[in-house]
Amino acid sequence: MTTPDKSVAWYKEEIGEIPASGQDLLDRYSSIPAEDLAQHLFKMRDKAWNIAPYPCIGSWLFLKPSISQSPIYAEILARLQEKDQRLLDLGCCVGQDIRKLVLDGAPAEHIYGLDLKAGLMDAGYDLFRDRDSLRSTFIAADILDDSSSSSPELRELDGQIDIVFAGSFFHVFDWDAQMRISKRLARLMRSVPGSLVFGHHLGHVAPDTYPLGLGAGSVYAHDEGSLQRMWTQVGLETESKWRVEAELEGTGMRVGFTKEGKWGDPGRRYMRFVVWRE
Repeated sequence: MTTPDKSVAWYKEEIGEIPASGQDLLDRYSSIPAEDLAQHLFKMRDKAWNIAPYPCIGSWLFLKPSISQSPIYAEILARLQEKDQRLLDLGCCVGQDIRKLVLDGAPAEHIYGLDLKAGLMDAGYDLFRDRDSLRSTFIAADILDDSSSSSPELRELDGQIDIVFAGSFFHVFDWDAQMRISKRLARLMRSVPGSLVFGHHLGHVAPDTYPLGLGAGSVYAHDEGSLQRMWTQVGLETESKWRVEAELEGTGMRVGFTKEGKWGDPGRRYMRFVVWRE
């Protein structure tokens, strides 16, 4: 097997400062002794990198649970704890956000992780040292594969999910793929008002298709209006209705490619969003 290239810009040799939320997981959830931590993290990062050399792995972003940064995180926890609702982490990577939910009191058995790479989810057990204790369910499947031969574990969840978390997920797909994913989510979710998709991704002040760069094709970057238009179309095609709350944050991010192929698009923004079923 070919070893993934470590000379790429997003592979960081040093861990740097671990965010407080990530350090809390390693300390209180995984109980990793301080003297063993660095060696453990380097070993686990190499394992994950050899499975999926993604920027989130190379740049140590998997040590930064992001779900708790959502303004509705307290509501999400309450719904999981008090109403026995079910959450799906879409593109869960090593499952850092799932562990954050569990540490904060969410019932693990009501949480599901979905990722294309089974190895990443397996690496998560080793990273967080909970292979024999975590009662969440992990499913390796392609959310874009809607055929009858697609993952039976995923199809069994149709109509059973109340909440979907999509952190840094949609922004690696073009409009058509985002539509297909969203329609699949509509079928996974309960057909009741209040079911929701929430998360964050990169948006743009001028919503359009932009080259992702590095030979990886093009992606669609949203603003608030375009995200609502997409989910309105999802509703028309699935006989459902959706309301979007979204906000572009910040003053520009030097990430992504402009249409001219230059790195560092000043129109990029961080977007938080919630999509409610009505």
